[in-house]
Amino acid sequence: MDAPDREDFPEPRIGTQTLLDRMAEKRTDKAWVTDRLADPSSRFLLFSDLSLAVDSNEDRTSTQLRWLGAGDIEKLGISPSDAYLLGCDAEGRAVFAMSHDQSQAAGLPGGADSLKPLVDLRSLAMQGALPPEDLSLAGMGRALSAWHAATRCCGRCGGHTRVHDAGWRRSCWSCGQEFY
Repeated sequence: MDAPDREDFPEPRIGTQTLLDRMAEKRTDKAWVTDRLADPSSRFLLFSDLSLAVDSNEDRTSTQLRWLGAGDIEKLGISPSDAYLLGCDAEGRAVFAMSHDQSQAAGLPGGADSLKPLVDLRSLAMQGALPPEDLSLAGMGRALSAWHAATRCCGRCGGHTRVHDAGWRRSCWSCGQEFY
């Protein structure tokens, strides 16, 4: 069903492409990933309870992705090793996503309020608040974050799983089951 032709109901813009090299061949290279995590040019998207931290003006008429650097992540007291590699952008900068739940966000300096505004991706898409490329990138970060949240424990034995391959694989510490 098409959206009504109304000003207060903008045509949704859904991103389908991103100008990102997903760097699949480098995900298992721990030294390369560690170097990218520490690189000052690397950029991080932050999700809290799967809502995206964005930058917005006071009246919320302009919204953009909130890009954090490695230094910003450390100031928040978050370990960059918890980040998932999304890939490298056209300028060669590594792009990562990170996710926290409410209890983790409450432990940040300034608490969960330090991450605001946090907006769910569906709202950003329906409002046309982000360009399709940014929406696509945020969608990939959210999907990976949701997968990690749902795969913390092994479905076979119940043991805890560990992150591998820069966030694209998890394995059970107990029975060795792998999740992709």
